[in-house]
Amino acid sequence: MDIKRQLEGELSNQAQREKCPDRIYFKVRNSYIESVMKKGENIKMKKTNKFVLNGIALAVAIMIPVGALAAPYVIKAFNTIKIEENGVNMTLSEYLPEKTNLTDIQQAGLETAYKAYPELEKFEISTINSGEGNVDSEIMDWCSITLKDGNRKFTLDIDNVTGDFHYLARTNWGVDYSSLSEDELVGESLAMIESVYGKLDGYDYEFKSAYEDLNTEKAELVKDNDDYKNRKYLEISNEDEDRYFKVDYSEKGQLAVVVLNK
Repeated sequence: MDIKRQLEGELSNQAQREKCPDRIYFKVRNSYIESVMKKGENIKMKKTNKFVLNGIALAVAIMIPVGALAAPYVIKAFNTIKIEENGVNMTLSEYLPEKTNLTDIQQAGLETAYKAYPELEKFEISTINSGEGNVDSEIMDWCSITLKDGNRKFTLDIDNVTGDFHYLARTNWGVDYSSLSEDELVGESLAMIESVYGKLDGYDYEFKSAYEDLNTEKAELVKDNDDYKNRKYLEISNEDEDRYFKVDYSEKGQLAVVVLNK
């Protein structure tokens, strides 16, 4: 049996052995959802099944020499899900968490993150997900990479065509952002954004209500949720720039920056 068939057979067998919940959410990234919502369109998150990748990379590494993983045919989705419902037409894919499974554009984005945060080079790639298709009128083609070092995590979303970042988040980096003052939050957010984009000149900032930004349907769903109704986010923008940033600090230990176009 050639190496390709051996690899595909082992992955297929392992996938069949993995237990998957009947229905779980596959999260379409916040950057795109926020962009669509800004244009007044109604986007609903849909439930779907997906396999958990835990242990697969180790199983493959034991069976096949490491050098074989660099072969071009390995850059294929380990698991692909097609969603076609309610204005959503997306192909969502999982890849083995290896740097060799990144395109040149994706690797360039990862190198930018390494330059911004040199300590990330010591982190391991834990997940590589990709999405391509449409949500209503929005065309999407992105890759989401998660890096981990113990309980510390860094997530970045990269446009597969332009290489631009759409989302950056660091989790469990020793700061409880929800406990910071507004001035401290602005400082932490600017430091994170400027580490990637360089010095921001002439930008204004404003703390806004996440609840008030919801469309009528979504607001109705959380109208009795006091925690959500009190939730705020930080928006950093410049009226002369097409790009602006929304910073979410509501999740404990996480600072997330969504990069949006006006």
